[in-house]
Amino acid sequence: MKTGLKYITIILFSLALGKISHGQTNITSQNNKHSINFESFGRTMVWGSINYEYAMLKNLSFGGGLGLIFWENGNISRITNNATEVGTFLNTATTQILYANYFLGKQNHKCLLTAGLTGFSYTYHRKYPSENTNSLEFHLEASAGIGYQYSGNVLYYRATLYVLGVPEPNGWFPKYMPWMGFTIGYKL
Repeated sequence: MKTGLKYITIILFSLALGKISHGQTNITSQNNKHSINFESFGRTMVWGSINYEYAMLKNLSFGGGLGLIFWENGNISRITNNATEVGTFLNTATTQILYANYFLGKQNHKCLLTAGLTGFSYTYHRKYPSENTNSLEFHLEASAGIGYQYSGNVLYYRATLYVLGVPEPNGWFPKYMPWMGFTIGYKL
C-alpha cells in the first residue's frame, strides 16, 4: 500500500508542477470544475480513498470515489475426510463513496459541510484443490461532516470531522461514530 500512496503523491505533484511550469498559476478555484483527491482515513475509515469531484455551482460539488479498508491473503488449511487440504485465501474490504459538499466562505479559506453514502463491500475467496468458495457482503451507510478547506491555485487541502455509520457495530464500534479525514486534491 505504501508504494501506491507514493505513486499517487508523485502524480499529484507532477501534475501541479506541470500547470505551474506552463504559466497557468493565475487559475482561480472558481474556474476548476473538475478535481481529483486522495483522502486518508475519512469515509473509508482505515487506508483512504481516491475521489473525483465536480463543482456543479460555485459553492456546491458532488463526488464519488473508491477506497480500501483492508486486503489480506495467504495460505489456509482445512481437514476434509480425515485429510488436510491446503489452499489459499483472499479477503478484501473496499468502499464505494457518493457525496455532496457545500462550501461557506470566500477566497482560499472555506468551511465545508458534507454528506454522503458509503457502500462497504467485503469479499472472501477460498481456493482449495477440491473446490473454490466465494462470498460477498455489502452494507450501505450514511456519513456527514464539517471541515476546513484551504485552496491554492492548483492544490487544495482539507481536514474534516465526520460522523460515520458503521456497517456492523459491536462492543468497540457504535452504530455511529466520530472520525476524521485528511485530503489533498488537485484541480484539473
